[in-house]
Amino acid sequence: MNYKTKLITAEKSGNNNLSVVASLLLLCSLIGFLLYPPCSISQQKNDEYPRGKISGVLFADYFNKITGDSTGSQYQYSQFKKGTQGFAVRRIRFIYEHFFSENFNSGIIIEGNDMTKLDGRMSIVFIQASLEWKNIIPYGSVVMGLMPSPTFVWGLSEKLYGYRSVEKTIADMNGIGQATDLGLLLRGDFDKKSTYGYKIMLGNGNGNKPEFSKFLKYYGSIWAKPINELTLEVYADYHHKEEGVDRTTLKGIADFKTSVFNIGVEYVYQLRNKFYAGGANAVPMGISGYFNFCVLRSKEKNSLLEIFLRYDLFNTDTQTKNSGFINHFGIAGLDIQPIKYIHIMPNLWFMGYQKKDANIPGQKSDVSGRLTIWCTY
Repeated sequence: MNYKTKLITAEKSGNNNLSVVASLLLLCSLIGFLLYPPCSISQQKNDEYPRGKISGVLFADYFNKITGDSTGSQYQYSQFKKGTQGFAVRRIRFIYEHFFSENFNSGIIIEGNDMTKLDGRMSIVFIQASLEWKNIIPYGSVVMGLMPSPTFVWGLSEKLYGYRSVEKTIADMNGIGQATDLGLLLRGDFDKKSTYGYKIMLGNGNGNKPEFSKFLKYYGSIWAKPINELTLEVYADYHHKEEGVDRTTLKGIADFKTSVFNIGVEYVYQLRNKFYAGGANAVPMGISGYFNFCVLRSKEKNSLLEIFLRYDLFNTDTQTKNSGFINHFGIAGLDIQPIKYIHIMPNLWFMGYQKKDANIPGQKSDVSGRLTIWCTY
């Protein structure tokens, strides 16, 4: 996720001091969460209130860029020259959930990653700071504050795909929407068995940037599970950014999952009105297909080894015929799980660029070999 928003905004001369203060505040908060008795998991039963829950996620890699030019585009390894190698942390996430009662809870997520920087160093941002009121309507709840957006995080894309640890979904990867937003969300099920559900959100449309205008962003999705193995979701959003400039997004996903394999396809389309300086529109569009297969399982039926594959076709602008590229993305790897919460994943990352016109300069494909670790705690 491209979280370039800084946790601290200050004059350059004071940034270092403020970074120290922020780190100390975060450390004190963590200690408080661990030591304050009502929030201690070990001292609370699941039906006692208030109580707290702490968890987290880590994505880290060793990578080596095998081939490709330094293009400076938004993709993970496009900025590097051939032969570049190193170690990277793509996500460190701290999650705290506080349950006030059966119907009220609050969530806080703080994240650091290789794209979030302050004075060139890894920094941290808030991803979530929200309050949820459950059962305010039958089978539904309301969430208010800073929260993951329904586009791909609180929607179904990331959950069904299952391998955000190696790469973002096609919408996230290509800048179709943002991962978080400030606003009000209504989510729930249409029936008691949770066969059908919905999400409706009204947000600022600026991610976690506290910027305001007279326009808001509208989100909506409907999902269904007609059978246990099959999940479907249809999503749309509309953002009126300024006078005469707006964006409309349409997205759909179909996923079929069994105890042995998971296969899915996702389609994304966006209309960007008056995107170019001359007033012309841009219409990016793409489709993503993914597949993972369990090769080896333990006696307890836990996965020990899986194969995962993915291919994306993304046209950066379907309106342009003699400029730009059609991007072909692929990833393939092994998911080795020595225990339930740890994944060791050797994988190959590929991005190819198909020029739309024979008369424009071409661009070399980017290929990187990686060893990725994914831990949940």
